[in-house]
Amino acid sequence: MTGHRLLVTGAANGIGAATVRAARAQGWDVAGLDRSFPGETPHLTAALTADLGTDASTVAAFTELDQVWPEGPTAVVHCAGVYRVEPTSDLTAEAWDQVFGINARGSFLVARESARRMRAGGSLVLMSSLGAERGDAHEPSAAYSASKGAIVSLTRQLSAEWGPLGIRVNAVSPGVIDTAMTSLTDDPDAAAEFFAARVPLRRIGTADEVAQVCLFLASAAAGYVSGAIVPVDGGAAIS
Repeated sequence: MTGHRLLVTGAANGIGAATVRAARAQGWDVAGLDRSFPGETPHLTAALTADLGTDASTVAAFTELDQVWPEGPTAVVHCAGVYRVEPTSDLTAEAWDQVFGINARGSFLVARESARRMRAGGSLVLMSSLGAERGDAHEPSAAYSASKGAIVSLTRQLSAEWGPLGIRVNAVSPGVIDTAMTSLTDDPDAAAEFFAARVPLRRIGTADEVAQVCLFLASAAAGYVSGAIVPVDGGAAIS
């Protein structure tokens, strides 16, 4: 993938960090964007910081990226997001807005700024979730699930709107993945029951497995794939 420029948001942790590692291993030129980075980032061409729920901060980060890549990114994988578990009856409007501000609004802002810089052949990969397809009484997260459902709709709209420009837009929909956001695995008995009842592959997924799907969609290997919502959930969406 020499010469291909990939921006990964949420690059400091979880699926974003796994995507950075996998992309570097495949020869991508990689820039990362996150709220902060815990240490040195020599593996990144640029390490950008921003609050992706804020218009001005997002624009500023992409403007900084313009100095590194005047020709714009070849692909963007948008992994940044937040997960909030709380019974809906206890959820405040402010908490709802916070989750939507980062997950849904942030996805729109990153998509908009990416498309303004991409040339024909560009690829944008957004991050939805199994939560957009199924409810979960064990970990109620109405704001998160609704925000990820919004990303499904956004992906389809942008695919239709930007396809004539030669820009592909897809989304990945992970199930339960072993990252810091996952709390299910804190209770081994509950985890075992969940995987036995709801995941045909009977195990948790890894960030590396999600990253590989993100990179496929970002690459020319998926050159005729657009508007797709690709599950990486061990079969949970159909069980």
